[in-house]
Amino acid sequence: MLSVTKEGDLQISSKWVDSLVSNSDKDKKKKLFFFSHIGSYESNADNFIQTITNDSSYSKCSNQLKASYDSSDCEKVHLSFWYDSLSVELLHIIKFMFLLSGCFLIHLNVSNDKLFDDISVFIIQSLFFYAVSEIKNNKMKKPMVILLINHDGSNLNSPDNNLKEIEQLWRKCLNVNNINDPISLSDYFEFDFFNSNSIKFENIQNSIINSSKFEKTWENIVYSLPFLQDMINKKWICSSALPKELLISAEDKTLKEIMLFYFADSAFHEVLQFSQQILKKWGKVVYKGKTINNYGKIVSNFLENVNQKFDSLIPKDFNKDQVSIKKKLKINSIVQQRILFLFTKQLLNLQSQALEKFKDTLLKIASDSKKNFDSEKKLAIDTVSQWFISHAEALVSNNNRLSYIAAQKELDNVLIEFSEKFKESPIVKLQSLQRLEKQTSTSGLKQSGIVIGFGLTAALRPHGFGNFQLITSYTQGPHVFNFSLVNDRDIAEQEGQGKIKPFRIQPSLNFDIEL
Repeated sequence: MLSVTKEGDLQISSKWVDSLVSNSDKDKKKKLFFFSHIGSYESNADNFIQTITNDSSYSKCSNQLKASYDSSDCEKVHLSFWYDSLSVELLHIIKFMFLLSGCFLIHLNVSNDKLFDDISVFIIQSLFFYAVSEIKNNKMKKPMVILLINHDGSNLNSPDNNLKEIEQLWRKCLNVNNINDPISLSDYFEFDFFNSNSIKFENIQNSIINSSKFEKTWENIVYSLPFLQDMINKKWICSSALPKELLISAEDKTLKEIMLFYFADSAFHEVLQFSQQILKKWGKVVYKGKTINNYGKIVSNFLENVNQKFDSLIPKDFNKDQVSIKKKLKINSIVQQRILFLFTKQLLNLQSQALEKFKDTLLKIASDSKKNFDSEKKLAIDTVSQWFISHAEALVSNNNRLSYIAAQKELDNVLIEFSEKFKESPIVKLQSLQRLEKQTSTSGLKQSGIVIGFGLTAALRPHGFGNFQLITSYTQGPHVFNFSLVNDRDIAEQEGQGKIKPFRIQPSLNFDIEL
């Protein structure tokens, strides 16, 4: 009927919920009385549970929460848990039962004429600590605690003496919680003793349900069945938080170790969740390519808050225990790794921004013919490097754990390498050629004067029809000699050009004036 999922939720069988709803219940609301049975796995409780639930198939299971439905006389749900040793799970179950039940039936396994063993004492003590938490929140409902003894009663202390022992546990609980008011145990709990061998559960049940105090507190509670699953799950989730005062009150060494592991582990996960929420917000900023001003100072304060929060979740007397120290070091290691990752990511963002600034500067240098690329390049590297340093120092904020030196050296190397490749790029070469051409055209002084040159042109035209042609030229300073040979004289004469001379020569005089 009840099962715990992998996620840790308590799941109720839908068949059981359906069985609670009769055809006449249009609003699906019922009065349910929850009885909680808890005891050692060695206790003889099988027959007792089988009798009260009319379920002959019921059998005990070690460390497993069970629920049985009983509709005789009134609607009752019997929760049962049989432990084989002391554990955090047992404390979890006790609190869950405390939040849900109006009556506890603690099955005592009497041994060596001793009514309470160490675990049963701690169960009662745990109920008291849970009660104090509810009293502080003004939510306390008075439960009944029935101590079922499977014994003939011989050689046992009287109920009055046993109650005195229980009252001492109550006083101890109040002292640990720094409550000095004389709060009476009877104001918040009603204890009774029964021998399970000599009395029927029906008699116990009647004495509980017919009790005027029980009626005032529990009898008028009505459950909305459609929301029963949610209600029980909420109780289950609430029961996972145990009061740290339990650790302080523990006297058994093994129990102290169990409780310490529990609280250290709980503190670890709570602080980790708290840290991840803040680191996630910072991550959203950084992944947008932005940086967080005074990051080093912020994370220093953040780490201090993480440690303070962890310490606040562990009782002061146990902060220096090795279990607590290891958990604290582990949470610090995880948080610092994430802090360093976000710092490195911000340095990468600054490097990218610096490189873009450097590219823009080089383009401006290359497009300005008046500037020398090599000298301006060095100045640009220094300027961009200083820009990176100023922004990186704002990130570090005197945090000794963060350093940008390696990132700065890496950036300087990239800028130098990029500038060398940029110098060999087509755009820079084109600008250099244009600059050289301009310098050449404007270099030297203009000289005025006249240069005289002699020219001679000769032409040889033998008989033929133009199937052979030769044209050549020779230049020596300002003097030019041109010679042509074309066998086209017959064609020229046939076209009516008259008698063509086979050879002609024509001199010329050239004047080149420079103003």
